[in-house]
Amino acid sequence: MDNKSLFYQESGKINFLGLLFSVIIYGLVAMILGYVYSALIAFIPFIYINFFITIGVGIALGFMVRLLVRITHNRNKRSKIILAIVFGLLFNFFQWIVYILNIANGELPDISYYLESFVWFANPKNFFGAIATINSVGAWAIFGTTFTGIPLALVWIIEAFIIIGLPVMAIYKTKTYPYSEFLNKWYPKYTLLKDFESVSTVNKMIRDLQKDPLKSIQDLKYGSGSRHTKIHVFYLKNEKYQYLTFENIFIEKRGEGKRHSEIIINNYRIDKRTAELIRDNFKNKRERIELI
Repeated sequence: MDNKSLFYQESGKINFLGLLFSVIIYGLVAMILGYVYSALIAFIPFIYINFFITIGVGIALGFMVRLLVRITHNRNKRSKIILAIVFGLLFNFFQWIVYILNIANGELPDISYYLESFVWFANPKNFFGAIATINSVGAWAIFGTTFTGIPLALVWIIEAFIIIGLPVMAIYKTKTYPYSEFLNKWYPKYTLLKDFESVSTVNKMIRDLQKDPLKSIQDLKYGSGSRHTKIHVFYLKNEKYQYLTFENIFIEKRGEGKRHSEIIINNYRIDKRTAELIRDNFKNKRERIELI
C-alpha cells in the first residue's frame, strides 16, 4: 500500500471568494500597520529596538496570514505562500510611503495626506525614484557615519526579508489539519488525556496502527511527566474517515522547564468506528486549533 494513502492529504482546493476576501483584508491591515510601523521607527531612534519591532511585525503578519487561511478554508499550499508574500509586499509598500513622506516633509504625514499619496506612489517610477534618492543621500547615521548606497540598501533588504520571510515561514510551519470537503469544515481536534510513553520507533507504530489502531494505543504504557506522547483524534461525526496524530513531548528540567514538541505521526487515517472506540476508551477533551 502506498504510504501516502495512510494519511490525510490536502485537497489543494481554494475558496476564491475567501481568497479575494483575504487580499482585501491583507491590504487594509497592511495599510494600517504600515503607518504605525513607520511612526514607531521614526520616533524610536535606537536601531536595536527597531530591529525587534521589525521582527515583531513579521510575526504579527504571519499570525494574520494563518488566521485568514483558516477562516477562508484555504487548503492550497501554493496560494497560502503567495498570500504571505503579497501581504509582506503590501506592508512594505505602505510603510515605505510613510517613510518617504516623513523624510520629505520632516514630519509624519496625517492620515488624509497618506491616503492621497497612494495614487502618486502607485507609479513605480515615482516609488522607486524616491527610494533611490534617499539611498543616495542617506537618512540616518550610526556613530557619526551616514549610511548610503549599498550598505543602506542591505539594511533595507534585511528588513524586507524579515517582513516577507516570517509570514512565509509561518505558513511552512503551520500544522496540517484535516478538512471535510463534504461538510466544508475543519475537523474538531480531541486530545486523549493520558500521557503515553514516548514513541521512538515511528515505522513500527504505523505498522501496528495498520493492524489495530485501538489495541496499538491501549498497549502503550504511561510516559513520564517530562517525556511522553500525546495522541490527538480529529473526529467529525458525519465523515467516513477520521485521523490520528501522535506528538512527542519533552519538557526540560524534569518537567519544569521549556516544552518541546514534535509531530511524529501526522493525521493517520482511521475509520469512524475506530475513532469512536478510541474516544470511548480514553478520556479526552476538545482542543482549539492552534494558529501560532
